[in-house]
Amino acid sequence: MLECCVPGCTGNYKTGKKIQVFSFPKDADALKQWLRAIPRKDFVPTSCTKVCADHFDASCIEKTTSYMDPRTGRVIEVALPVPWLRPGSVPTVFPGCPSYLSVRDQSTRETPDAKRSRQEASQLARAVEESLASYEAEQERDRFSSLEELRARLQGVSVSPKWTVIHKEECSMFLNIIDYRKPCLNASLTVFANLEVSACYQGSPIKNLGSAVVPDSVQKVSSLLEILNNLSMLSEERCTYRHLAQAIHSLLDKLEASIDEGKKETVNFMKEQLLLLSAKRIQYSAQVMVFACILRTISPHAYKFLRSTGALTLPHPSTIRNVCSSIQMCPQVDSSDDTFLQYVSQRFKHLQAHEHTVTLMLDEIHIKPCLDYKGRNICGAAVNSNEAATSVLVFMIQSLLSAFKEVAHILPVKTLQGEDLHCMPKKVILGLEEIGYRVIAVVCDNNSLNRKAMKMFLPEPKLSPVYQHPADPDRPLFYVVDAVHLFKCIRNNWLNQKNAGTCFFYPRFELSNNEVHPECKMTASFKHLRDLHKEESPLLLKSGHGLTSKALNPSSFERQDVKLVLQVFNPHVAEALAARKGHTDFQHATATAEFIKIILRWWSIVNVKTPSEGFHHRNVYKEPMSNHTDDPKASFLSAFITWLDVWEFYRHDTGVLTQETLSALRLSAQSLLALVKYCVSELHFKYILLGKVQTNPLESRFGQYRQMAGGQYHISVRELCETEGRIRLQNALPRMSNDDPRSIEETDSVRDAGTSFSVHVSDADLDELRAQMPVIGYVGGYCAHAAMKVLKCESCQRQLVVTGNTAETGEDTHSLIAQLDRGGLKFPSALVIAVVMYTEVVVRKLMTESTSTQFLHGPNQKNVVRQLTLDSLPRLEDIDTCENGHTYELLITLVANCAANIMLNNYCKQRNDLLRIEKDQKAKNRKARIFLGK
Repeated sequence: MLECCVPGCTGNYKTGKKIQVFSFPKDADALKQWLRAIPRKDFVPTSCTKVCADHFDASCIEKTTSYMDPRTGRVIEVALPVPWLRPGSVPTVFPGCPSYLSVRDQSTRETPDAKRSRQEASQLARAVEESLASYEAEQERDRFSSLEELRARLQGVSVSPKWTVIHKEECSMFLNIIDYRKPCLNASLTVFANLEVSACYQGSPIKNLGSAVVPDSVQKVSSLLEILNNLSMLSEERCTYRHLAQAIHSLLDKLEASIDEGKKETVNFMKEQLLLLSAKRIQYSAQVMVFACILRTISPHAYKFLRSTGALTLPHPSTIRNVCSSIQMCPQVDSSDDTFLQYVSQRFKHLQAHEHTVTLMLDEIHIKPCLDYKGRNICGAAVNSNEAATSVLVFMIQSLLSAFKEVAHILPVKTLQGEDLHCMPKKVILGLEEIGYRVIAVVCDNNSLNRKAMKMFLPEPKLSPVYQHPADPDRPLFYVVDAVHLFKCIRNNWLNQKNAGTCFFYPRFELSNNEVHPECKMTASFKHLRDLHKEESPLLLKSGHGLTSKALNPSSFERQDVKLVLQVFNPHVAEALAARKGHTDFQHATATAEFIKIILRWWSIVNVKTPSEGFHHRNVYKEPMSNHTDDPKASFLSAFITWLDVWEFYRHDTGVLTQETLSALRLSAQSLLALVKYCVSELHFKYILLGKVQTNPLESRFGQYRQMAGGQYHISVRELCETEGRIRLQNALPRMSNDDPRSIEETDSVRDAGTSFSVHVSDADLDELRAQMPVIGYVGGYCAHAAMKVLKCESCQRQLVVTGNTAETGEDTHSLIAQLDRGGLKFPSALVIAVVMYTEVVVRKLMTESTSTQFLHGPNQKNVVRQLTLDSLPRLEDIDTCENGHTYELLITLVANCAANIMLNNYCKQRNDLLRIEKDQKAKNRKARIFLGK
């Protein structure tokens, strides 16, 4: 530190004290004053010359700085880190020099501005102090600490006349009562002894009043008056939306706290819709976005209509598209290594452990070969060719122990070879196993390409029901041929027989004990089915129920429909043929019926999809399969394999299944038996549903593709991927579903529906139906069952059905029911039989040429038939009203309703058959004319 330059001063010298020093001023006049004051002759200072603080008066050195708050006049003073000289200061104290050289008590005059600022600050500070004192006094008058003080404070303030104040010992209540003629409490505010408050509106506690919050306690009269003012605004017309919305929101909070857990989502949805009404910037919750995305992917038109009504505040379609775009799929992206099986990998995270065991289904859908450009990519090219794909291979997985099923991979291809096809399912299986799935079987149809691909799972390619698993050689991989495909192949093989009568020649199979008799050959004639249909086609009630012309003569396209196969392999058809045993026109009726029953039993076993199906159908062969030694289903499948072996041994040129179909049937039965044993013994399943080991879900998905793509059969790769993306969106997001409420149709509606028709039912008309009494009895049993489901009355049940003990099973009326009954069918009473017979006659007469046009063009044909039936039917029995209030008229009306439905449905099928026959005949005539050159 530099020494002081004043003579006689030892500041900062070795022998002196350490002290602050100041530099000489740079201003010339100020420098002259400093030099004149310092007693040192001919002194010329340099930049290093300093003067210490001892030579300046204390008023010359500024050691603090101050700031005045212009709002309060308060002066804040803070010490400076380094003191500095005031402007114009001159050294005047020289202790080591003669005294006349020093000037003490040098005073400086305050400037007018500084004086004015000081005075203003002083006045302002005084005013602030007075204001604070006044505020504290006001706060003291506003504050209270007990109910007694509150009551005292309220005497000095004005409470709105809308409020009725009631003081009690434990509380003070402020009540807003409207309509004093019929008093009704609109709002209330209660202050308790501990000064806690409770605000209620319309009987419900509320915590929010617009932007304000009702406090837990109150200690100021002003706060109390503010709460009262906000409460009163809720019941006034000038009440803002915010106040009303907060009140409704509070009511919904109370509702949510008092209802079941399953209904809280509905209340939350209502609360969010309420908030969205006034939101300046709309922000939807995850639940609303999920709901909107699912609704729009299911039906864009329904979503557009719902938004247009204004009933709900939902996101704009463009917002939905942005959200859903991340789930859209593209074959090129889906096939890359980074995103291979990415979707099913995400779904795996949400599955339970028992859902990981799956089957892999494989099928091909033919598409429209085309390339299209959309969304910045070209779609439609085959993965194995540069040309457009002609088909798409779809791989789907289905859990054996849950309803989970998803498309795992989609592959557009063109002219695929067996070697290439083998690599694809192998890659998918390995990928699924790496994710965590356990693939135990491959299910596909009997296509030769599929067979060739599966053979290559062995070093020496050959067909086998079980192969080594590609992910683990110690595990089996079962090969199952799709049962639905085989079911259709059996029917097609039967249709394609070129022998007389379109017959199968098969070995006898006794279903009662599962014995096969190779020496006994049976004949199943498809011609008998056509003859049966031709015989019963004019009748409204048929013993061969379900058999149609379309099922007996399907086109190439219709042969893909399994529903038509089920019309041929039908228990009603089998019983109808068995009933014609001995007729000359039905020489092989019994053998044909037996063949149908054999295939039906096989189908019942391999098509079980629910654990309780066998219980509801009272059919042991529709129960799930297990590995029990006494399981009749396993015994049948073993005998079925033997039956196929014997049938193959016949080696006929005609009347047998094709080698491909027979081998696939045998292979499928063998693999299913091995699969059941493995699942029950090794995987410890209690049972297995064989209906899950088929490609029916995949075929159903193909139908969804076509329907969602506009109802066209041949769709493009782009359309397939877009529809799969929408389906994945629906499956990936949580679904909201409610059971549709079922309403019972009023039975007394349209009383005058049949007044414009005149129908008379005579005894001769009823006599014509005597030959159809078994079928009428069966229909009557169903009508009685339908009426009982509605009535749920034991008294009425005694009027509609007869018990098994009193039913005469030998009688023609109940004979068909007795043959088909397994304990659940109903034997109708005479009253029900009469209603069904009268309904049949009425429908038959309405279909005559004189009335059919008017009837078909009129509205509500069922009500017309029902009313005419009731008008024609005499009162057959004296039935009183039961204890539940069910009248005789109600009973017969319910039966007539069901009977009319059956008759009109059968009539429509009958007309459709005639139209089809007419169409086919026209096509034959046209081809004949072309052939003859006419």
